[in-house]
Amino acid sequence: MGEVNPLDQVLSRLSIPHAEALRWLAARQGQVGPRPWPRQLAGVPDVPDVKLTAQRGIHVPAGWDMALSVALTGTSKYQDGDLELQPDGTWLLILRAHEGKDGIGLESRWNRGLYNCHLRRVPVAVLRRTSGSDVEWLGLALVDHYDAGTRTFLLHGPFDEARSAEEWGTLSPLAEEGAPVPDWFGAESPEDYTTDTRAKRVVVRVVRERQSRFRELLLGAYRDRCAVTGYDLPVALDAAHILPYLGSDSDTARNGLILRADIHRLFDKYLLAVDTEQMQMKVSPRLASTKYSDLDGIELRLPDDERLSPSLRHLDLHRERFLQVR
Repeated sequence: MGEVNPLDQVLSRLSIPHAEALRWLAARQGQVGPRPWPRQLAGVPDVPDVKLTAQRGIHVPAGWDMALSVALTGTSKYQDGDLELQPDGTWLLILRAHEGKDGIGLESRWNRGLYNCHLRRVPVAVLRRTSGSDVEWLGLALVDHYDAGTRTFLLHGPFDEARSAEEWGTLSPLAEEGAPVPDWFGAESPEDYTTDTRAKRVVVRVVRERQSRFRELLLGAYRDRCAVTGYDLPVALDAAHILPYLGSDSDTARNGLILRADIHRLFDKYLLAVDTEQMQMKVSPRLASTKYSDLDGIELRLPDDERLSPSLRHLDLHRERFLQVR
């Protein structure tokens, strides 16, 4: 029996209108053309009978509880991030959550629609304005993560047959349709998953499988030294995510730092951050009376290979949260 196409695997569990819309959108990956409004689509064969995109931001069709597409404009108030190309040919996109009259974070139906795509491992189409009314079809993307602290989504694409289902991690829903958001999505470490349910076992196993390779990558990049203190005992060093839990396919050097274990904990609690203008450490006023205040202004140690340096965008988003909690 041949290998199942990952897109077919996902579409097989969606409603017919949803599956048809995603397949139609996926077929346009790499193309540049008019925005898919009804007027521009007049005469185009096999157009799905659903509104395909909003003018900008997250689009959830009427009556749906999942998003169908995301439109990037570059000038949006949501400060759409640039694509970060990965060595395997895929890309990552940090997308700010919608903010409007219907609320912020998961209060908003637009954000809930995209978050439901995350929970159910259902892709969304991503398109980006090029010039005038034309758009570039970037393809489908999986929603790997939602960070409630910075109110950002992480999208990973293009989701197509070029990579196997196994390379995308689990394609099974992380939560059943209509189920409440599970408590363990807010866990700060794999040790916080205490109940041995099937879904939790899957996540813990995937996290552990990736941790070793992620740590080895960062130890090599930073030559076995803490990026803040310079401590050089590997057993005392952690591989720290800048933006936490971005999904198994985003354990990259661009989203990581090697930190001494205590520095890692403070960084995760947003008590330490990096000012990217000077690439210097900033210390929360809550640590002013401690020896950790000596770290303020220390220059961050960076890898010799610039390709392995941390993403400035990731560091800035982390610092935004640092400024909120200080």
